[in-house]
Amino acid sequence: MLVFESKGSVNESNIMAILNHHRIDYWHHIKNTFLVDTHHSPRSFTGLFEPIFQNSETRFFVVEITNEYWGYLPLDAWAWINKSFGRHKVRNDNPGFL
Repeated sequence: MLVFESKGSVNESNIMAILNHHRIDYWHHIKNTFLVDTHHSPRSFTGLFEPIFQNSETRFFVVEITNEYWGYLPLDAWAWINKSFGRHKVRNDNPGFL
């Protein structure tokens, strides 16, 4: 997962361009947050963004998602997450949310 905040020129379009260039599958429906399905470690993944993060007023955080996660998201989000990271099933008592 990549989360960032920029006061400069870095924006979501810059991030998507790099992800698309490297053919990295991602889910992006929360502002400044990207869930990514990649073989890269957090350190090597960060390296892909050095050209745009260097010399910018951007704060960012990259973390590997384990099999422990929880939240309230639409069904299509959980479908993507389960495909990419697989574990949870949608509860019947609250359709659309995990």
